[in-house]
Amino acid sequence: MTLGAGLLARPRPARADRPWAEAGQRASIIDTRTLPPGSDPWRAVAAGEDGRLIGLAAKGDTTGLQSLDQQGHVTSFDPGIVAPDILTVGGDGGLWCVSQGKTGNGTSLHLLDRATSRVRDSWPLPAALLRPASHLSAMAVHGPLIYLADDGVPALIVFDRRNNAGRRLLENNPSLRGRRATVIGGVTQMRDGHVLERDVAMLALSPDGTWLFYQPPCGPLYRIATELLTDPSIGPVEQLDGSAEWRDTPTLSGLVMTPRGTLLMMDVAEGRLLSFSAARDPLWLLADPRLAGAGAPSLDTDGTVLVPIAAGPAVLKISCPGT
Repeated sequence: MTLGAGLLARPRPARADRPWAEAGQRASIIDTRTLPPGSDPWRAVAAGEDGRLIGLAAKGDTTGLQSLDQQGHVTSFDPGIVAPDILTVGGDGGLWCVSQGKTGNGTSLHLLDRATSRVRDSWPLPAALLRPASHLSAMAVHGPLIYLADDGVPALIVFDRRNNAGRRLLENNPSLRGRRATVIGGVTQMRDGHVLERDVAMLALSPDGTWLFYQPPCGPLYRIATELLTDPSIGPVEQLDGSAEWRDTPTLSGLVMTPRGTLLMMDVAEGRLLSFSAARDPLWLLADPRLAGAGAPSLDTDGTVLVPIAAGPAVLKISCPGT
């Protein structure tokens, strides 16, 4: 397969980043769903059935899937997966999670049923796609292709569930490495006496699946054509040349792509909801101090944004006109 000259050409550098400007159409919080007192906060959230929400609860290294009904009751959403991790919604609306074990022993991808909590299908990840220190940090799905981020040994992984095969790409590329401090609520985060820098942990796909956006939590945001990752005739040099720095960002807890191609980002450095459209307009839609404790956002079935927050803990439902 031969790529057109436009795709093989080195992408133009991203234009100088403009400051985040206040949006003409502001976002608004239209509902707050509070978890019972003493509940563990959710790291990620997705829409369930009959008004229920499904969340990935986390306490230290312990994780579990839960369901929150409209009356505020939390129950276990137990698909029988050991240590579920990474909860995300695919391009076709499918609900996905990852279970991680030792390399080649338990790292699997799971498609879940929102109504019954059963596992609809599972795919063990081939050991050749992982390294002994691998840790998967993000997942994006379009059709049969599953894109994964590895922050343990920084790399992108593409897995094709039609043939249970995949590729490991851009390993240790600087675009995947954390090179700046993590800032939450204006406070620089430290670990073991050192400034905390985290590697690639966020992925998003354009609605048609032709572009993959990825970044470490502290940015910057990069974009690469998925054809460069899925075509086996394309080599590492073309992949490196095809990765473009797309936008600088503050520390984010997650990002999600709308059907119009706008990226919505959770800025935990300052407690804001940001948007970055296909036209590359940097806007802030909402400022709320609770967003400094936000987890990963997702889209509800009605196009609103669901955001888990530590305060409460709770899940905010946010309307974002024009995105």
